[in-house]
Amino acid sequence: MTTHDSIQQSESAGSPSFVPTNPDDDSDTDEFPVDSPIPRHGLKRKAFLLLNVWLAFHLFAIVICPASVEPSSPLLQAGFELVAPYLHLLYLDHGFHFFAPDPGASTLVAYSLEFPDGSMKTGRFPNREIYPRLFYHRHFMLTEFLGNGPEEIQPLVERAFARNLCRETGATRVSLIRVVHDTASVADVRGGMTLNDPSLFTETPLGTYIAEELSRPFEPKTGASQTAAETPSAGVDEQKGTP
Repeated sequence: MTTHDSIQQSESAGSPSFVPTNPDDDSDTDEFPVDSPIPRHGLKRKAFLLLNVWLAFHLFAIVICPASVEPSSPLLQAGFELVAPYLHLLYLDHGFHFFAPDPGASTLVAYSLEFPDGSMKTGRFPNREIYPRLFYHRHFMLTEFLGNGPEEIQPLVERAFARNLCRETGATRVSLIRVVHDTASVADVRGGMTLNDPSLFTETPLGTYIAEELSRPFEPKTGASQTAAETPSAGVDEQKGTP
């Protein structure tokens, strides 16, 4: 009896039909019922569709976030409001707004070191000699905190910089200067100004620190101590006859 005849006979008897197999196939399963359920790919299609929708939404959110920073159109700002909860959840709306359109000025720290033998050394951080780039960025974030952090803790930050410079270099005295590097305008750049033009730098002395004093606990000046400190100078002024 041929395979075709056996299939017809089984169908007429009401028994489940079987698919003929290849006689050369050495697999353990020789026959599969034709009536067995065939797996469908509907779930995979839905998952694929949802993944593509999410990717499109994510790309839209990433693009609209910096595009909506002022100055921007009301349409872009409305688009940001649409994706704002998603960006907040994943912390994709960084406060620096991708450094655009106006990154603003940057803060550097210049220092002058005095050593026991009387020699001097000057420097600035961050600088291009700091490597790798991540280490440079760490220094830059520290100086940015000095320029933009809470005012009440600025003396602590300055002392920390001075203390570490003395400890790392062996200096006995260090003077710190805050350097603000402003950005050049488009008109200035078109006029030939370089990004490191001296007119873009503003220096503010922070103070001079002695290594021995930096090892002691920090004692912030109170209003009474400041008044007492100013009293002698006021007396001198009165003796000189100045108002």
